[in-house]
Parts: sequence; C-alpha cells; structure tokens
Amino acid sequence: MKKLALSIMLVALVGLANLSAQNNYHVYDGSTFSVMFTCGSDNVVSSLQFSAKDSNGEWQWNDFDVTDYADLEDTSDGGFIFYCVDGAGKNFAIDFYRSTNKIIVHACDADLNYTGTKWELKRR
Repeated sequence: MKKLALSIMLVALVGLANLSAQNNYHVYDGSTFSVMFTCGSDNVVSSLQFSAKDSNGEWQWNDFDVTDYADLEDTSDGGFIFYCVDGAGKNFAIDFYRSTNKIIVHACDADLNYTGTKWELKRR
C-alpha cells in the first residue's frame, strides 16, 4: 500500500513539474508572414520565430537569431524591441507595443538603422 501511495505522489509531482514547464506561444499575424514568441511560464521569451514558405510552398516556422534587445517598459506604450537576423542574413527590429498588443517588424541595415520597410502584425 505504501508503494502505491508513493507511486501516486511521484506521478502527481511529475505532472505538476510538467505544468510549470509549459511554454506559452504568442503569435502575431500579418498579410505576408507571422511572428511567434515562445515564452516559459515566467513569460520570458525563449525563442523568436517567423513563418515563411519553404521550397515546396509549405508554411514553416524559422528561427530568428536575436542580436540585441531594448527594454521600452518605461515608455508610454510599454514593450520592447528585439533586433534579429533571419537565416538569409537580413536584419530586422521587432518592436512590441504593450499598450496596443501589436508588433511592427522593421527591415534594418547592418547597423540596425530602419530602412523604411515595415510590417504591422496583430495578435492572433
């Protein structure tokens, strides 16, 4: 009986540990692509991805490599900016506005200056 009780407690603890380690996915959609933030239970971003069509025309998630970060929580809109590079070596700034729950993706040059091309994405 003690072994059964211990087994049940172990299964319950493992289940609770799995619940606390769950990821949260925040997806923002635009007309040409989407961006997804993956966060842990503490809401810290652990990965940043964008959608694109592969050579077969299928939509796939691709990783951004984050190169820098700016915290904008003390501004009127709140939020942050991730500076990142895609797999083709193109630079982008992903600007999250907490007050409106949207992101604006800006194309950047190698010095991270905005080039004028931008896409607004809304939360799914």
